[in-house]
Amino acid sequence: MAYLVHLAQQGAAYIHPLGASATTQLLVMLEVRPGNRILEIGCGTGSTLALAAQAHAAQFTGIDLLPAMLQAARPRVRSLRNVCLAQANGVHLPLASDVYDRVYTESVLGFQTALDTRAMLAEIFRVLKPRGRYLANEAIWKTTVDASVAARINALSLRDFGLRPASELPWHVDEWLTLMLATGFCVRSADLLIPTKGFTRSSSWLKWLKIFLRPHLLAPALYYRRRLRAHQDEGKYLEARLFVLEKPV
Repeated sequence: MAYLVHLAQQGAAYIHPLGASATTQLLVMLEVRPGNRILEIGCGTGSTLALAAQAHAAQFTGIDLLPAMLQAARPRVRSLRNVCLAQANGVHLPLASDVYDRVYTESVLGFQTALDTRAMLAEIFRVLKPRGRYLANEAIWKTTVDASVAARINALSLRDFGLRPASELPWHVDEWLTLMLATGFCVRSADLLIPTKGFTRSSSWLKWLKIFLRPHLLAPALYYRRRLRAHQDEGKYLEARLFVLEKPV
């Protein structure tokens, strides 16, 4: 997990396909109501959590497995009284059943093994209230990708970053939907995500200024920059989708 720890130390925000653009689309579809209880699994540095909590009179809980991510998230949510953070594994949620109105993840399911993906979906289903909604924006394999291509890309990504870009098995959208239905969810939509107009990415020079001000981050930043360039063509095998699921009564 060295790469994720490095991103946490940078305070990197919106670490998922299409970045803040995808988050904006997710939060619209989340349809938060006053008084709702919301859970983010894999909250990372807290960028989405802070954005959502500032906009809604609801109670938000963010969990992450990595202490470094939670350490980076705390300053972002410190002034928000409707947010709490906790270290936990989404595969084994230390939470009661039927308590959350909404659960969401951003590029979390694809990092897991196939076994853990199934377990995490079951845990999310368990903690949701009936008629509760689960949203996930994920990078998934395109339908043209076969098992050998997915295995090769995953192996290289695990070698260089310690995590996969998408599912362990070459699941495309139909296989993801089959898995979600088998868990018990009703599928409301599984739309392709596209960049929203008018969205401006944070300046590259500002990112590097922050790194130069913290010299111990410079060497790993340059290392991972080279690795990311070597992987840049892999995007043609992936697509970003926003899954909107509901737990039936």
